[in-house]
Amino acid sequence: MTMGCYTFFLFSTGWNYVDGAGVAYFLLTLALLLHATTASRWKRWLVGAGVALAAFVYVNTFLVVFVPYVLAWYVLTNRWHHKRSLPISLGVLVAGFGGSTLLLCILSEHLNGNAFFFVTALVWGIRYTGESGVWKDVAYSWLPYATHLVFPAAISLSSIVVIWRSSMQRHGMSRETQYTLAWSILYLLMTAMMVAIQVVNYGILEFPYYASYLIPAAFLAFGGQLSSRLQALSPREFAWLTGGVAGVLLLPFVPMVRSAVLPALDTHMLLLYPTLALIGGVAMLLVVPRRGLALLLLFAGISLANGAISVEPPSVVPHHLDYPRFDQDVFPQKDVLVAVTAASNAVHAVDTERSMLFWYDLNDPQGRVYEAVASTYLWWWRLVGDRFPAIEADKIAPGGEAYVRVEEGSRIVIMSDANANTPDVLAQANATLAHYGLKAQVLDTTQITQGAIRFTMTFVEIVPENG
Repeated sequence: MTMGCYTFFLFSTGWNYVDGAGVAYFLLTLALLLHATTASRWKRWLVGAGVALAAFVYVNTFLVVFVPYVLAWYVLTNRWHHKRSLPISLGVLVAGFGGSTLLLCILSEHLNGNAFFFVTALVWGIRYTGESGVWKDVAYSWLPYATHLVFPAAISLSSIVVIWRSSMQRHGMSRETQYTLAWSILYLLMTAMMVAIQVVNYGILEFPYYASYLIPAAFLAFGGQLSSRLQALSPREFAWLTGGVAGVLLLPFVPMVRSAVLPALDTHMLLLYPTLALIGGVAMLLVVPRRGLALLLLFAGISLANGAISVEPPSVVPHHLDYPRFDQDVFPQKDVLVAVTAASNAVHAVDTERSMLFWYDLNDPQGRVYEAVASTYLWWWRLVGDRFPAIEADKIAPGGEAYVRVEEGSRIVIMSDANANTPDVLAQANATLAHYGLKAQVLDTTQITQGAIRFTMTFVEIVPENG
């Protein structure tokens, strides 16, 4: 219930990026692995877990870093139950993974003529992970606003307490305690890994849509840590607590609260942290004598944090990357997918080295489609500008230090409405480029048409204005 009301979980599963699917496949894989340790026909459940694990990894190849923790979960739970043969278990799991991969390769070959769909992502990963700092705000200006890390940080602290208390326990542990300890340890290890990646200069924790992959493990650890407290309640106390928790968790979604209370809290966001600390401290003082009230206060704190970050959808881009938001898609997603695939293939046909830059107007009715095309080529890191024909001076002026640079020899695709004439689009581009002694020379043009989507891709090369 708590995870179902958590803003960043709702955000993760409610938009069109891959993190929501990654969270779902992660939980599905864990559930299938757990069932395989107790079911009589356990091999078929392991095959299913292999299929789910493949889906988890192929959603975003970055998620391969979580695979060791998934396998560790199976090893632990298998030890507590029927103790299946680990070599055989691994073989069955790999069979499910490999069979799923083979099927996806066949589908990929049928749909776009490229069977090895995962190679592009692997090549990109090998090529760009060496460029440290590209995704990171080294000044950490985003940290005071990182509300998406408040709950994960709190669970990290509570997990440390659980591990410390377990180390002091001199008697045997119940199965329930073993589960709680296991997830507290696994969650801490996963969090430590994400922090290490952040420190190494790959700014993943700055982005809510990468930090969201910690949500399932955080709530699994949280649930285990609460279980003993909940079991100590009488049925009546539990019923009252459930009703109270439901009330405080849903409170931020009440229109009056959203319009009056939460905007004030959002205005003074930094007050959120000491307020939560105060609530947490009071809850800890009440844990022993009045467990129900302490838990209700705990959930009230979670609700407060939830409300403060749900006044507006949380920014998916750190503060050093200012980018607009949209409330809804204009075109059917199927048409967008087909159009984006065609446009991406058109770019590859002109620029086989995949160094093409992108220039478009996001305020165009088809701006979201242009953005999606650019996203197939790293989006921000290939973006000349999304306010065509404007260009940020740092990207083109001599001495600029922007990651994307427009200079002689640069190849750019300008995306514009199909009703706009290519000469007019070229004239607008050259009016901007002329300020820097450059001009655009047309290499090719391509029309993309799918349903109501109709736009022109004008491929140009940047040359000296007097050349």
